[in-house]
Amino acid sequence: MPVRDRERINRALNDMKSDPLSGDIMALRGDYQGLYRRRVGPWRIIFALKPDRRIVLIGDIVRRTSTTY
Repeated sequence: MPVRDRERINRALNDMKSDPLSGDIMALRGDYQGLYRRRVGPWRIIFALKPDRRIVLIGDIVRRTSTTY
């Protein structure tokens, strides 16, 4: 992963500490229902929320392709 992209993703993850649904967020459907994705340039952060325990579970960070999800 290029350094510039890594820095952008790191900033996005830090932002998610205070407000996990800020930014370009979309609830996923189908097999991934219950998960969310956050777009960071060509990268996608796939995550789940446990709001009752104030936890954000990061499932994956993947480069967007036609078969990402």
